Amino acid sequence: MQEGADMVARLGGEEIAVLLDGVDNLDDLRNIAEILRTAIEMTPFSIDKNDSNRVIPLTISIGGLLISGLDSNEAMRGADINLYKAKEMRNCSVVSETLAKTI
Repeated sequence: MQEGADMVARLGGEEIAVLLDGVDNLDDLRNIAEILRTAIEMTPFSIDKNDSNRVIPLTISIGGLLISGLDSNEAMRGADINLYKAKEMRNCSVVSETLAKTI
């Protein structure tokens, strides 16, 4: 990844990876995840644009990891572990600085 470039990629199914260059502390990562989660939760999604009564609530579960010093496999594993923890709790973000041992 080029320095100073953020990247968004679909991993498969409903999982999306967001790589943020320059985020180097847990508080910033947590704040960004919560801003994204809240924005999605607060944005109305309607099946029929002509019928405002048919709004579907959207939520998102976010797993994040600071990846400084980790190879790509370790980083993906750690973010995936955090994602599955967030999915268990539903509509939240779980971020960490280090790899969790297991779920």
